[in-house]
Amino acid sequence: MVGISKVKVHEGIIAPMFEATDINGMAFNSRGYTGRGNLVLLFHKGKGSEISLKELEELNRDYNRISYQDGEVVAISMNDERSLKEISDRLGIKFKMISDPRHRIIDEYRVYNADKDELAITVFVIDKTGIIRYKQTLSDTGDVIPATDIANKLRQLDTGV
Repeated sequence: MVGISKVKVHEGIIAPMFEATDINGMAFNSRGYTGRGNLVLLFHKGKGSEISLKELEELNRDYNRISYQDGEVVAISMNDERSLKEISDRLGIKFKMISDPRHRIIDEYRVYNADKDELAITVFVIDKTGIIRYKQTLSDTGDVIPATDIANKLRQLDTGV
């Protein structure tokens, strides 16, 4: 396992790379997207967080548009696999969901609040070179990030606009 970075994870830096197994038992390696695809990472609270569920629904609704912009969505949560499978089945999720109960990936991205024992709901857009191009943290009472905004950010990466 790679040691936890002490560097603040923000726009413009190389994203921490990770390997994990999704809730369907499929291996995932973020390094595999370097040079061939953009990544949209959603760190979410899953069950018990209305805003997390709304963001999952939003990304799922526009998944094809995100995919068309060479984007792949990966949702990461501290929830166990069973809980995430229930959410995935109920919402008809089309993208990968990863359970990270020991918050190994969550810690790498510095979105875990140890004082509250919870993660901050955060969306990252990582370009094909592995650079974080967008980061947005949501509050539990705020609005979701429209998936169309994320798709537009991906389009801007490809067009340079």
